[in-house]
Amino acid sequence: MAQFIAVTFTPRPEEKTQREPFSLRWRLRDHSLAGRFAKVLKAACDFESETGYMYKRERFYNFPRGYFTRDRVISLLQEHIATINEAYPGLVDYPVYRQMGQEDMNRLHTYFERFRGPLLDPSPYYKEGSPEVKYAFDEVNLLIHRFEDCEFADNEKPKGNPRFVAAFGLDNKIKRYPLEDKDYELFDLDEPYGCLRLNYCEVGKHLMDVFNDRDHEIGDEAIKPLRYYSADFFVDFNPKANKAASENYLKALYQWWDENEEKLEGLGFHKHDPKNAVGNIKLADLESKMSHEQIVEEISLRQWIGKVEVL
Repeated sequence: MAQFIAVTFTPRPEEKTQREPFSLRWRLRDHSLAGRFAKVLKAACDFESETGYMYKRERFYNFPRGYFTRDRVISLLQEHIATINEAYPGLVDYPVYRQMGQEDMNRLHTYFERFRGPLLDPSPYYKEGSPEVKYAFDEVNLLIHRFEDCEFADNEKPKGNPRFVAAFGLDNKIKRYPLEDKDYELFDLDEPYGCLRLNYCEVGKHLMDVFNDRDHEIGDEAIKPLRYYSADFFVDFNPKANKAASENYLKALYQWWDENEEKLEGLGFHKHDPKNAVGNIKLADLESKMSHEQIVEEISLRQWIGKVEVL
């Protein structure tokens, strides 16, 4: 039976350095979903070992020395939107520029929601598009969230919590599975330091992100609480997490809920329903005696996932 998850971090492939890899290890929690997740992750890791394929190895946010500066993110957004518009002239007609804010990102995300479509029922634009167009659609989504999550400061230094996502993606070999009713009891807002958590594997936004982004642009059909698990996970290194902060966040969330109750109820969401999936599911706990500063420094020098292992 699996007990641990290990992640090895390496420099980006294009970096000319002999820097040694750095690894961290997490102990799996003792609940049913952690065991089921470990099996799915093990299958994804085996596939990666056989083929070398992992969907995204570079999803690092808010670490020093980050590769994805504001200018790089904007340039890539413009490049991928140009690819989409070359195939479908004028489809994405929203301008992308350096000083975009959250409202701009919310508006841009609606293009992805409509023209990419749900994971299991993609739109004709995505379904009939070339591999390059499919890639461009998916990258636009990731870059929007990267722009939002990095919270760039004026001096290009991030000011949010360092975080990374291990994304294996979904295909015929790597699948997602529905959460069981009892799994929803695991959602909460606790933030143990460096805890490994289940990642969102859906096209859309869960209720917390709609609240966080104050998103008035999102389509009703794109509001989707987490209903599935896959091999994807994330780790947030928040040294200042505490119970009071979680309670204040929940208070603000439910105030927003009360202000939008009629709409949310109309969409089938009911306050305090566990299936609203408020919070995150913790799957494994970090085992390290290093300080926050040491961990962040070591990862910042190696912002590439070289390997994930289930031990």
